[in-house]
Amino acid sequence: MRISFKRFVLVGGIAFALFVAYMAYQLLTPTGPIAVSPRTTVITEPLADDGLPDFAAYLLGEMKGGVTPENNGAIPFLQAMWPAGLTSRRAVCDELGMEMPTSNGLVDPYEDQDLVEALVLWVRDSQDVSGEESQIEEYATDFIFHAHEHPWHKNEIPALDRWLNDHQQQIDLLQEAARRERYYLPSETLLTDPKMSLVYTLAPHIQTQRSAVRIVAMRANHHIGAGELGAAWEDCRTIHALADTCAGQLVIGEFVSIACEQYGHQVATQILNSDRLSGDLARQIHHFYSQRPFRSMATVFDNCERLSFVTAVLELAGSRRSNKPVAGGPGATSGVLFDSLRSLAMDWELVLIIGNAWYDEIVAAMELPTHAEQQAAFVAIETRMAQKSKLSPGKLLGSALSRTSRSKNVANVLSSLMLPSVRAAKDAVDRANTLLQMQQVAAALAVYRIEHGDYPDDLVPELMESAQLDPYDKPLAYQKTKRGYLLYSFGKNGKDDGGSNESLTAYQGYELGATEAEGRALRELLAESQTEDEVDKAIDKFLRAPKDADDWSLRLPLLRRPLPEFQPADAGDF
Repeated sequence: MRISFKRFVLVGGIAFALFVAYMAYQLLTPTGPIAVSPRTTVITEPLADDGLPDFAAYLLGEMKGGVTPENNGAIPFLQAMWPAGLTSRRAVCDELGMEMPTSNGLVDPYEDQDLVEALVLWVRDSQDVSGEESQIEEYATDFIFHAHEHPWHKNEIPALDRWLNDHQQQIDLLQEAARRERYYLPSETLLTDPKMSLVYTLAPHIQTQRSAVRIVAMRANHHIGAGELGAAWEDCRTIHALADTCAGQLVIGEFVSIACEQYGHQVATQILNSDRLSGDLARQIHHFYSQRPFRSMATVFDNCERLSFVTAVLELAGSRRSNKPVAGGPGATSGVLFDSLRSLAMDWELVLIIGNAWYDEIVAAMELPTHAEQQAAFVAIETRMAQKSKLSPGKLLGSALSRTSRSKNVANVLSSLMLPSVRAAKDAVDRANTLLQMQQVAAALAVYRIEHGDYPDDLVPELMESAQLDPYDKPLAYQKTKRGYLLYSFGKNGKDDGGSNESLTAYQGYELGATEAEGRALRELLAESQTEDEVDKAIDKFLRAPKDADDWSLRLPLLRRPLPEFQPADAGDF
């Protein structure tokens, strides 16, 4: 039977029209509303006026339970650091039930122009320096760094001593903030634009926390320099309390919290290093650190980070729009990629279900008991996610022909964007927990030294009944030295690098100084157990290799860092 040309064209045209209609249906037909359920939106109440969960109200409710103006440490914190980077100041003050401060508080010491100018003037008056104004200003700010890292005396940096005295009231407010029972300072975004995707949550006060901690660390080191160890310990506890206020919400907050906590460890180590340390204070420090919990990112990723993904998808789906769209992001007019995704017909419920499943796996991996198990789980997740998010020609064709395939591919690509933050978060937490564990042991060693007159020859059984494994599943290494000890973790690579760390330029527990004076001080300290020639050869060898040394170490006695020295621009290292 012969088919006429007209019939062929007609049949072909109908087939083509059906194909075009199918493609239009697959690509352009709007999807229905997203169902509120634990598998999609995670939380199911409270609901906003659009029928979707009010994520901002949920998070605010989780944070502010039992908070009053009388027990909220955020109020004296804001009074001390006002305006703390806030832009929606009235909204924040109203939420906290506090009067808006009428004058500015402390700023980061490096950004306090009055302080920098006072230091520059002092440097010019007390030292014979010459050079470009910017070079002298940079040298002046070196004293700020020295002050929040090392003990110092008021006669050594008088301009900084005057600055601390002038701002004692604000610093005391930071101590008051640390003493209060609760701390509630929400992101202003949650208050002013509750429908904005949590990806764009603003938290300027978190960065202000770092500035506050630097200031308290400066005063703590000032107390140590004056021999006032009890006052220094109070400041150290303030540092840890301020560090804790950043934790448990956003990943960026956890990173800042970890950075702030390190200032507390540094101050505590300086106190433990002091010859004036009493048994009572040593026991207080030991008790404090023995009660301090180890960190986990599981809660952060299970809560705020997961909800950041959910709210971003809701905005992409057009189900939830911000009142103030962020340029280039979901809801923005200039986001080409987001606009393209929004114009396509998608099964957004499937995207949410797949994304939440990935978060379930990541959280479960973070909660595994050993580092080896966690590493294996993360490698498996990364391998499968890379495979599923890779857009091969076949997957692209499937995306064009099938809404389900398209939705799966989009879900996996969006989920893969969180992997860098997951890895960075895990590494940061492992490092933080390692340093905390070493701090616990260092405090116990200080108590032992005071009670027995010297450090133990070994940790087991003299200090503890059995070896403790660090977050990398290895026991901490301990070596008693002529005047003190070297305590270190093998780090992520699991190898014994003798307490050295390539990225920190640290050799056997001591960071190599960049200046000639620091180099001399380091050599003198190491020369107590080695000849000068051996020290030079060892340092030279370390500077060349091994390139992957990553031990985390704590060594006493600490290297007494000299005050900064002015170095012309062409001065070389020691």
